[in-house]
Amino acid sequence: MPNNEFKTEIAKIQLYSNKIIETVIKDNEFIDPEDVVEIKSFNKKLMKDKKFALLINVGKGNTISKDAWNVSINKKYDDQTIAKAIVVKNPVHFLLGEMYLGLNKTFVKTKFFNKKKSALKWLDKKISKNK
Repeated sequence: MPNNEFKTEIAKIQLYSNKIIETVIKDNEFIDPEDVVEIKSFNKKLMKDKKFALLINVGKGNTISKDAWNVSINKKYDDQTIAKAIVVKNPVHFLLGEMYLGLNKTFVKTKFFNKKKSALKWLDKKISKNK
């Protein structure tokens, strides 16, 4: 496995570009807090002390526990993160995610998308503003 890619039981974490990490989560996975902490530790290994953006591709049929979501938005783990784009395949997940973000502010600017291309365009804008 190259130094710019890691695999866990539920996901593949890889360097998409010099400022973007892509996490691809397998279909039908239940995401618990330990999974999130493991993925975030690989993010830090990939980027060392540099700031980065996250592109998260969620598989079909995935579920994230409330505790895992709370870890995923915890300031302690996101001190290097510029922005997060979450790409979902299910329109219901998209609507629920957007509604949740509307009610609960996150430390890192986070947005849901249904297309990877749109997510990347948004991340590029956020990275440009952060220079």
